[in-house]
Amino acid sequence: RNVHLNIVRDEEDRGEGDDITKALEPWLYEEVVRRGGSVSAEHGIGQCKGDLMESLIVGKKGMEYMKGIKKLFDPKGILNVGTNKTFS
Repeated sequence: RNVHLNIVRDEEDRGEGDDITKALEPWLYEEVVRRGGSVSAEHGIGQCKGDLMESLIVGKKGMEYMKGIKKLFDPKGILNVGTNKTFS
Protein backbone atom coordinates (compact mmCIF):
# COMPACT_ATOMS: atom_id res chain seq x y z
CA ARG A 1 0.00 0.00 0.00
CA ASN A 2 1.20 3.44 -0.82
CA VAL A 3 -0.12 6.87 0.15
CA HIS A 4 1.21 10.18 -1.11
CA LEU A 5 0.59 13.22 1.06
CA ASN A 6 -0.48 16.37 -0.75
CA ILE A 7 -1.51 19.37 1.31
CA VAL A 8 -3.69 21.57 -0.87
CA ARG A 9 -4.15 25.25 -0.10
CA ASP A 10 -4.98 28.52 -1.78
CA GLU A 11 -2.07 30.27 -3.46
CA GLU A 12 -2.87 33.33 -1.35
CA ASP A 13 -2.22 31.37 1.86
CA ARG A 14 1.35 30.39 0.96
CA GLY A 15 3.07 31.56 4.16
CA GLU A 16 0.54 30.10 6.57
CA GLY A 17 0.17 26.94 4.47
CA ASP A 18 3.93 26.36 4.48
CA ASP A 19 3.92 26.59 8.29
CA ILE A 20 1.13 24.03 8.47
CA THR A 21 2.98 21.70 6.11
CA LYS A 22 6.20 21.97 8.12
CA ALA A 23 4.30 21.12 11.30
CA LEU A 24 2.17 18.34 9.84
CA GLU A 25 4.66 16.36 7.74
CA PRO A 26 7.07 15.24 10.52
CA TRP A 27 4.17 14.23 12.75
CA LEU A 28 2.50 12.31 9.94
CA TYR A 29 5.68 10.50 8.90
CA GLU A 30 6.45 9.56 12.49
CA GLU A 31 2.93 8.15 12.81
CA VAL A 32 3.31 6.16 9.57
CA VAL A 33 6.58 4.63 10.81
CA ARG A 34 5.10 3.97 14.27
CA ARG A 35 2.36 1.95 12.61
CA GLY A 36 4.88 -0.06 10.59
CA GLY A 37 4.54 1.86 7.35
CA SER A 38 7.08 3.56 5.11
CA VAL A 39 7.36 6.90 3.33
CA SER A 40 10.20 5.80 1.07
CA ALA A 41 8.17 5.65 -2.15
CA GLU A 42 8.14 9.41 -2.62
CA HIS A 43 9.82 10.72 -5.78
CA GLY A 44 12.69 13.06 -4.96
CA ILE A 45 12.56 12.09 -1.30
CA GLY A 46 16.21 12.99 -0.74
CA GLN A 47 15.64 16.51 -2.01
CA CYS A 48 12.33 17.18 -0.31
CA LYS A 49 12.69 15.27 2.94
CA GLY A 50 16.42 14.73 3.30
CA ASP A 51 16.32 15.67 6.98
CA LEU A 52 13.95 12.75 7.61
CA MET A 53 15.80 10.16 5.53
CA GLU A 54 17.88 8.57 8.26
CA SER A 55 15.55 8.93 11.21
CA LEU A 56 12.30 7.80 9.60
CA ILE A 57 12.94 6.21 6.26
CA VAL A 58 16.09 4.13 5.76
CA GLY A 59 17.87 4.17 9.12
CA LYS A 60 21.56 4.66 9.77
CA LYS A 61 22.66 1.53 7.89
CA GLY A 62 20.50 2.43 4.90
CA MET A 63 22.07 5.88 4.73
CA GLU A 64 25.55 4.31 4.82
CA TYR A 65 24.61 2.06 1.89
CA MET A 66 23.11 4.93 -0.10
CA LYS A 67 26.15 7.16 0.47
CA GLY A 68 28.40 4.26 -0.56
CA ILE A 69 26.47 3.76 -3.79
CA LYS A 70 26.62 7.49 -4.53
CA LYS A 71 30.38 7.49 -3.94
CA LEU A 72 30.84 4.39 -6.11
CA PHE A 73 29.07 5.89 -9.11
CA ASP A 74 30.07 9.52 -8.50
CA PRO A 75 33.48 9.53 -6.78
CA LYS A 76 34.19 13.13 -7.79
CA GLY A 77 30.78 14.44 -6.71
CA ILE A 78 30.03 15.93 -10.12
CA LEU A 79 26.53 14.52 -10.71
CA ASN A 80 23.53 16.61 -9.65
CA VAL A 81 25.72 19.20 -7.99
CA GLY A 82 23.81 21.27 -5.46
CA THR A 83 20.57 19.32 -5.76
CA ASN A 84 20.90 16.98 -2.79
CA LYS A 85 22.76 17.56 0.45
CA THR A 86 21.54 14.25 1.90
CA PHE A 87 24.37 12.23 0.39
CA SER A 88 27.16 14.79 0.69
